[in-house]
Amino acid sequence: MEKTLKNNKPLLVLVCLLISSVLWLYVVAVQNPEGERTISGVKVTFVGEDALSGRSLAMTQGNNATVTLTFRGMKMDLAKLDKDKIEVKADMSNIMSPGEALLAYEVTPVSGVTLSSRSPDYIGIKTEQTSMHSVEIKLRLEGKIADGYVAGEAIFEPASIQVHGVQSLTDTISYAEIVIKNTNIDKTISRKFDYVLLDENGNQIDRSALTTDDELVNVTLPVFKTKDLPLSVDILPGGGADVKNATFSITPQSIRISGDSATVDSLNAITIGSIDLSQIISSSKLTFPILLPNDVTNLSGETGATVTVEVKGLETRVLDCENIEIVNIPKDYSVVSMTNSLPVTLRGPEASLDQVYPHNLRAVADMEGVNLMEGQQLVPVRMYVDGFADVGAVSEYKITIQVERVS
Repeated sequence: MEKTLKNNKPLLVLVCLLISSVLWLYVVAVQNPEGERTISGVKVTFVGEDALSGRSLAMTQGNNATVTLTFRGMKMDLAKLDKDKIEVKADMSNIMSPGEALLAYEVTPVSGVTLSSRSPDYIGIKTEQTSMHSVEIKLRLEGKIADGYVAGEAIFEPASIQVHGVQSLTDTISYAEIVIKNTNIDKTISRKFDYVLLDENGNQIDRSALTTDDELVNVTLPVFKTKDLPLSVDILPGGGADVKNATFSITPQSIRISGDSATVDSLNAITIGSIDLSQIISSSKLTFPILLPNDVTNLSGETGATVTVEVKGLETRVLDCENIEIVNIPKDYSVVSMTNSLPVTLRGPEASLDQVYPHNLRAVADMEGVNLMEGQQLVPVRMYVDGFADVGAVSEYKITIQVERVS
């Protein structure tokens, strides 16, 4: 008999549990005596946040407040209470200024039970002034621009970060930082990047309590190819001299430029201008602007260059030119020269100059395109040295003409 009971021990335990459950159900369902039940950690729901936001206020303490509630009622109804379904609401809409506040709260009635006590009686919260802060964006490169290339100024879209939050926190924000970690960068970068907010000491600020208008920033970092280009001038022959008679130097000799690879690769020199040797008697210093093609940047900074030019190996003579011609006179004008003789400076090899006489000189005034006015006026002339290809006139010359309109 004893052995049989031992073998059936699990069955006996099950029977005992069944009997105790039946007895409990009988007591609760049939007798159903009253009792109390205390529930702790009931979460408080805050309402009226829109009103706070409209006053530039935000709650900074008390967000996770809970209360302890004691209910009285029949035990069966008390047993049905669910902490997560009990509604507790506190209204913040009457808070008008920042600081600490005690809020009354309401417990939504629960069917079958009554609230007998609560703790605490009020919810303590704290509100602070909020503000919007426009934050400058800075780029930090943890890498290297490839040799022979240069980075331009980064472009951010948006241009700044709009940060919303409590003023005590937004006031600590110094700038937003974006980090690019690429190495040997040889082409423009354009993509979206995350950023961090930093204070004036470079410490990162937690963004969880802040809201921003943009979570990512589109960054364009232009990268250009660089090249050192020599400066040059075109030497125009004239006044009996050509390039073999001229020496010149340019300051600066070269500049560094940047631009897209195709444009930079196509350039071998920068021509800054031309020098007409007929306007240079012996030596001169001339200044030229340094003009670059579109989309090319002068990294050296010089905007102009000085050219020193000198003509050597030739002699000069001064002869009077009395052969003055006026050509292409409009049919409704009469034009005559009031200048009878021009002293002209000639330049060339000494042997050739010795053979030049005044009758070899000819001054020609071309009226085509000249705005003629009745009376006397100055007009330029072009000098010719007939019969001597290696001799030319130096400088510019003008004559006085008398103009009359004819019917």
